[in-house]
Amino acid sequence: MRILVNLAVGAITVALVAGLFAGCARTQAQLTRLTRPVTSIITPLLTPIFGRAEGDFSNLSRVKAFEALHAKLAAEYPFTAHKAIDWQALHDAYAPRVAAAEAARDEDAYYLALRSYIYAIPDGMMGMTYRNEVLDPRVEASFGLRVMTVEDGRTIAYAIEDGGPAAQAGIAWGAEILTWNNKPIAEALAQVETFWPDAPAATTALRQLRAQHYLRRGPENAQALVGYKNPGAPEAALAPLKAAKDGYEGLKDASQFYASIDEESDPMRTERLASGAAYIRIFFMAPSFSTPFPAQAFRNALEEAVKDQASGIILDLRGNGTGVDAFIPEFAGHFVEKEMPFNTTVVLNENRVFEANHDLDLLITPQEPRVSCPVVVLVSASTSGSCEGLAWALQQQPNVTVMGFHGTGGVYGLAGGEIQMPGGFTVLYPMGRYECEGKILLTADGAGNGGVQPGIRLPITEEVLRAMRLEGRDVLLEAAEARIQEAEGK
Repeated sequence: MRILVNLAVGAITVALVAGLFAGCARTQAQLTRLTRPVTSIITPLLTPIFGRAEGDFSNLSRVKAFEALHAKLAAEYPFTAHKAIDWQALHDAYAPRVAAAEAARDEDAYYLALRSYIYAIPDGMMGMTYRNEVLDPRVEASFGLRVMTVEDGRTIAYAIEDGGPAAQAGIAWGAEILTWNNKPIAEALAQVETFWPDAPAATTALRQLRAQHYLRRGPENAQALVGYKNPGAPEAALAPLKAAKDGYEGLKDASQFYASIDEESDPMRTERLASGAAYIRIFFMAPSFSTPFPAQAFRNALEEAVKDQASGIILDLRGNGTGVDAFIPEFAGHFVEKEMPFNTTVVLNENRVFEANHDLDLLITPQEPRVSCPVVVLVSASTSGSCEGLAWALQQQPNVTVMGFHGTGGVYGLAGGEIQMPGGFTVLYPMGRYECEGKILLTADGAGNGGVQPGIRLPITEEVLRAMRLEGRDVLLEAAEARIQEAEGK
């Protein structure tokens, strides 16, 4: 097994680096204007190891292509039961929109119907080509505030853009947002469209965060009537707001959820903190131009921490959403004392039935240097994919604490399914699932529950938002340092 894993990692490293040097394309996370690689960059290079599932319906009519897409997904999607997907209901909801768009020869309506269908499947491994000219104008303007629902249930304005519509209307920092267009704020948030990111949200937490994020956006000159109560104000007030273009500046705080990376980036950053802890930020678990052998780079960072007698290690996985699963044993092996079965890959067999392929099993074995000091792993709602597997493996160890405001994204499976649709659109979908001891590993279920849940979950309060937004503090990192100092003192 160890030989198999090493061969897989070596093959992936050679293939991926070769692909990058051959001019592998980059993609933009549109609306955040952050450049980062997506699954489609890595998965074509895994074909010799894992195989691939494809469908080309680009020469069919829009309606026939949709029917073929739906039939293929209903037959090949690996999480139907786990996510309680009702394929017939899904078809009945979106097929009429596709048919109407084709009849009207409305390409934009066809695209929106198709994207809405894909994003109705709560799986971060689903995806579809981003069409700027259709999607960007819908969120190109800002109402001038950013909102977050805090621990006590209130939704507050945690950022007011200077000179923006909200500021001009008199909405102050920390104002409680009560209504939006005459609807209670909770109802308004539940109705926000969230199909702009690269992939659907799998967990309830990420869906809620995205709703809060996009509530404040709209087309230029869009209207919103906002009911609010400023801190210390005797009563609530109403503010009519008109969305104004901001060059997408108001979307940049999405960087607190996603790492800004591309194939030239370093996959990790290391630092020795004043508290004595070693800090390792892992942006993605894959080779890059600068670091073709990330497992060796990670080993070097751990060796340095052990040599310097660091009081503890903080692994920051926040925003990490890209990686190669075969690297998980290479990273996690430094934290385990004995062999640990990790995952079994379940894929369609030659009879089109899902079956475990034990040739692809991953096993974590102890590696040197062995880390025995206190370890804190920081996660966020957008921590997804391979790094979720790493966080889960580490969480099983007695000296490791996972910490975050939310659990991870619940996005864990075998990527590689691609379907070509009319109009030049590509649909991505998972072609297999990972299980451990017969249970689906990490992937969120139909109720939005899944991922790695923090052993210590910090509540998001108004005070926490004030510290992060107004004081520029990293509250989670501070809590991680305190946790290590507490463990060291025991």
